[in-house]
Amino acid sequence: MTVHTVEGHALSSDDRDRINEFTDRVHAADDLPKPVRDGIAALLGLVADGHDVAMIETEAVLTPNEAARLVGVSRPLLNQILDEGRIPFFETSGGHRKIKLAAVRAYIEERDLIASQLAAARASRTSDGDAIATELGLDAETAKRLGFT
Repeated sequence: MTVHTVEGHALSSDDRDRINEFTDRVHAADDLPKPVRDGIAALLGLVADGHDVAMIETEAVLTPNEAARLVGVSRPLLNQILDEGRIPFFETSGGHRKIKLAAVRAYIEERDLIASQLAAARASRTSDGDAIATELGLDAETAKRLGFT
């Protein structure tokens, strides 16, 4: 797998200013297809903002170490995720695990969706004290004074 990494954090502010100027030229390049222009401009924008960026072909096959880095977990935890079948993988003839980038991306999207749903559910949940205070018809000040909230 070929990964191209650009370390935006290591660039000088002059370099980032030049990248911003070049990004404007990329947007204006009518001789490139719009999806290519948009992709290059997005990449340059991230680098100009000081972000580190890695480009990986979408059909890439990853090692467990590479997949763990993308998922943001340790290699042992990724192996557990693989063993549980939460990310599909295959083994090479030499017995090495390989994971398709698409499978890793699907796992990350599902994980992030579940995390956001959980956060929303927790935010909307009322505490037991709030529920009791509401049931008793107490105003917020009285409920707080009595230690319900």
